[in-house]
Amino acid sequence: MDGDSSWDVWTSLGSPRYVCSPMVSQSEAAFRMMTRKYGADLACTPMVHSRIVLEHPKIMARVMEDVQFADDRPLSVQLCGNSPPHFIEAAKALEPFADVTDINLGCPQGCARSGGYGAFLLEDLSTVVRIVDGLRSHLTKPVSAKIRLLPSWERTVDTVRALEAAGVAFICVHGRTRFNTKADTGPCDWEAIRRLREVTSLPIIANGGIETHHDIHQCFEATSADAVMSAEALLEDPSLFAHDEHAPADPSQSPLAYAHHQLSMAFEYLSFARRYRLEGQEFYATAHVFKILYRLLVCHLDLTKALDRKGQTLDGIQRVVESLAHRYDYVETHMSQENEIGREYHLGPSSWYRRHRQRRETLQGSAAERRAGGGKGMSKAAVSNRLAIFA
Repeated sequence: MDGDSSWDVWTSLGSPRYVCSPMVSQSEAAFRMMTRKYGADLACTPMVHSRIVLEHPKIMARVMEDVQFADDRPLSVQLCGNSPPHFIEAAKALEPFADVTDINLGCPQGCARSGGYGAFLLEDLSTVVRIVDGLRSHLTKPVSAKIRLLPSWERTVDTVRALEAAGVAFICVHGRTRFNTKADTGPCDWEAIRRLREVTSLPIIANGGIETHHDIHQCFEATSADAVMSAEALLEDPSLFAHDEHAPADPSQSPLAYAHHQLSMAFEYLSFARRYRLEGQEFYATAHVFKILYRLLVCHLDLTKALDRKGQTLDGIQRVVESLAHRYDYVETHMSQENEIGREYHLGPSSWYRRHRQRRETLQGSAAERRAGGGKGMSKAAVSNRLAIFA
């Protein structure tokens, strides 16, 4: 696909600026629709394994159910795998519900390593090109690719150029390699994304390093990207893209106001979950509510346990959130500042976005204490207690 055609596709999608990332078991219809309310211009389904969805009709039915909503557009359906025939067959089945078919070339997890897909498929560029060629030949709608940086700049450039030559309409670039995950996440290389802007004429979505709404503006400036994608930070605050109007309070300055914002997000997500209800919605809802209320729930472990109860229902989740709201004096009309001053409201030390970094810092702090104390630092039990809140 030439540059002009790529930009025609981009324009047909509404020239998106804010993109809800594909997230396994997390970017389901209810969550996508909530992020759309707060500014997401393009949203992505959870990753769909092209072989597994073809082999298991029940899984295909669940995916079909998730993409059925006419107001959930424009929608990118993301596929993973390493077999061109599987990609083609799965994409053809889902194309009526998709505006774009996206190829996952960025997943760094162990399942991707063992399955030879995601970021690990970038080691086999010829297969990647065959997948793009096959999709372009059999679909009427555009194809995109989500990648991570490769270990060398030269290989990254070769990959982007090969994808462009094969005909993808646009790319999403996560500014980290597959080795940068969890406690080893490290900073996102926005400069590398900017340099890719000079390599390709394709529209580029920048992914990675977005913790706050301010980061979005910085990312646009640093990368010259056409859109920004968020995952982890969006899970914690689905209104992230609209913070010019809906910015939460700084937790360190006003814990109560922050808590009220997060509680309002949790209640609103549950209303979306009821409207865009899917089989297994309780599983999605439990995970979403936990992440949205993470800094509150780590201080109320009894409610964390209640939220994670086996056989949980949406009504049960609602009751847990209502119980937590009571502890933070959350009502329809928020308390006055005078009331806030007279009581202490506790939040966990780490946001959902920073949980792995905080865990690493806790481990490093324990090691430093042992060295400073001649081998006597925090006990194993003390370290375990500190780490429990980051699990």
